[in-house]
Amino acid sequence: YYPYCFNVADFAPITGKLHQPPPVHQTFEGHNFVICSFCPRTLDWHPEAIPVPYNHSNLDSDEVLYYVEGNYKARKGINPFTGPATAYFGELDGRVSPRVEELARAFTAAKMSARAVDCIKQVTWEKLVQIGLASSWSVSNLAGGDFYFIDGITVREGAESYMQIALELLSVYRAMGYEPQDFYAPMTQFRDLERGTFDEGVELLLRWGNALKADNMKSRTSMHVDFKRGRKLEVDEIIRPFIDQARRLGLQIPTVVAAYRTVKLLDHYLE
Repeated sequence: YYPYCFNVADFAPITGKLHQPPPVHQTFEGHNFVICSFCPRTLDWHPEAIPVPYNHSNLDSDEVLYYVEGNYKARKGINPFTGPATAYFGELDGRVSPRVEELARAFTAAKMSARAVDCIKQVTWEKLVQIGLASSWSVSNLAGGDFYFIDGITVREGAESYMQIALELLSVYRAMGYEPQDFYAPMTQFRDLERGTFDEGVELLLRWGNALKADNMKSRTSMHVDFKRGRKLEVDEIIRPFIDQARRLGLQIPTVVAAYRTVKLLDHYLE
């Protein structure tokens, strides 16, 4: 009966010599959603077992991964980070349906910030601005050495480059009819960046970078981690959409295009 809870530390998922499918980790099921709990377990022990999910596609569902602690063998490169975050749920047609409200309530009841919204497409595009900005900047500027995000954002020229890419991506976002909302603050400060002059925005970024440095926040974007590990980069999925939108809208975003070309060149030599 709902509500129902149990100590997740007591959960013992099914294990096997070969990699098991996600349903063996399922702990809850609701209307149009399931919850899987990936807990410590004996990893696949067959001599030729590959301890990662087999190739598959979830064409009819979305996945949200919430990492709490520990290491996840199937997804190396997870960087520890502690900070506030909000999960947003909404139908692509702009409705707030009962299932959306149920998901938001479930997250909130689990003490995770969540909101049901009627602008999920805007939320998605603003998230893509955040990811595209950090990824294109970090890989095009920092891929040449053993650098972390803070190593670039605390240098004035690095902050200036970040600021320029941010303004160009936001110009596309605005031209699509959206106004920055900082859905993912404090990791996004788009409204503050646009509020003053270019130099004032750079100073804001330098202060932010130095605050991260003071907290010893040595992290990299997932695209930067993929580059360091020799993996293919999601450059066409993350950066290319803004270039396509800019062309459609008749906008010039030369710094973004230059960053895209640099990352695309690096990606060419990755397997």
